[in-house]
Amino acid sequence: MKKFFLFLSLILIFFSGCAGPEKKLLGTWKLDGKEFYFTFLNHEDLNVNNEIFMKYSITDDGKIILGEEEPVAFELKDDTITIKQEGLNITLTRVKKPEFKILTQPDF
Repeated sequence: MKKFFLFLSLILIFFSGCAGPEKKLLGTWKLDGKEFYFTFLNHEDLNVNNEIFMKYSITDDGKIILGEEEPVAFELKDDTITIKQEGLNITLTRVKKPEFKILTQPDF
């Protein structure tokens, strides 16, 4: 019985470290060189500068869809996201402690 629990514990530890891109995206990201912030929230909600609220999703082939836009390739590496669209690379850097309150829904 102890071996079973040890095995189960090892499996849970292994899979907890294998978070998909959806979990790694969560948080606030700043557009390099601009005061423009993207906050990826749970339930595929996206907040841009506390002004624009939309949905985002990751396709089965690993592309990202922001709002109503077409899917585009992206790469998530450490604290950097690179979105690649028609010869244009957009780089976002993780903001560990945003200096502003992040709204989880529009403030009407």
